[in-house]
Amino acid sequence: SASGSLFLPEMGKVTFTASIEFANEAEVQLATELIKAIQKITSNFSSTVVGADGPAASTRSAVKSPAEPQQSVQAQPLTPDADQHEQPVTPQSQPKPVEELSILSVVKRLGQVEGRSEAVLDLQRYLDRRGDEGFQEFFDAYIGVIFHTDVAMRPPTPQPYLEAILSLSDRWIDALRKHITPKMLKFLTAKRPLAHPRLEIAAYADAFAILVQHKVVAAAGAVKTIAMLLANSENRGAAALMLRRTALHCPDLPAIADTHELQAAFQKVTEEVLREDVMAVSKVYGWVPGVGESMRVPGGVLEVLHPSHSFQARPVASHGGHGGAVFSVTVDAALGRVISTAKDGSILVRDAQGQELQRLA
Repeated sequence: SASGSLFLPEMGKVTFTASIEFANEAEVQLATELIKAIQKITSNFSSTVVGADGPAASTRSAVKSPAEPQQSVQAQPLTPDADQHEQPVTPQSQPKPVEELSILSVVKRLGQVEGRSEAVLDLQRYLDRRGDEGFQEFFDAYIGVIFHTDVAMRPPTPQPYLEAILSLSDRWIDALRKHITPKMLKFLTAKRPLAHPRLEIAAYADAFAILVQHKVVAAAGAVKTIAMLLANSENRGAAALMLRRTALHCPDLPAIADTHELQAAFQKVTEEVLREDVMAVSKVYGWVPGVGESMRVPGGVLEVLHPSHSFQARPVASHGGHGGAVFSVTVDAALGRVISTAKDGSILVRDAQGQELQRLA
């Protein structure tokens, strides 16, 4: 056994005791070299050789000269719960595999303008190397970012993330369609009250519209899905937002799909809480809100005519003011007001003689 002390800059004077056991001549030589090394770096060094029969066979001590410069020894601070034995690793403390950490960093880079192209190339190589198993790992990380359970942690829009994937090979675009479509629809078709927080739905509605825009989701299928959801009051809130985002990303939807069924369902959306969605869709597609939808204007509340109403009309005057095709005209004879809306987004309020009184947009 041996004992001694040494000075460490970080810890001050440290005293230690060590025991060395050996069974043959070779180990005796190694033990001797070790003791000599300890003696060189310590002061107040002493060692005791204990024989197999028990009592100490010999004892010797050496005190290092104060004038002899001490060698520098680097040491790490000890933690309060430090232990010489390795502690078992619990499932919570296990480090994530390098591959998982790597693919998560690639996913996050997809949302950044700078370096996105390199991230797409990295992702393509990763998927080609790992195959379907790699895609599942990627998809789990991907969904965890764009549909984060904490709404505040989600990106402002999933668009750059989705469009980055659409630049991959067809194999992985098809895989994305098969994985993400049922996940989106499961969330968007869940029954919820109209007053459900919009931010929770927004990312899913955005993703749906973007995939329709890029034809990953068929336009005809999207139209039928939204029409079906609008018909149910418990799905109407999400459906109205889906339609609004689809109008934003796919303004040409009526030209590429039969939207008569969807327009008919849209006419039945009259809830005040969905008013902004209704007006946004009406502005893009030119669809007139349904009967009972009110429009607040100076002087009163006007009711919008349903387009199915039939009547005979003849021109009596022409008035300019709109910068695009006129979508609708509403008349309130009691107030003597005429409201017209157009494709350019303008809303004009006129008197019975056609004199412009106010431009709302």
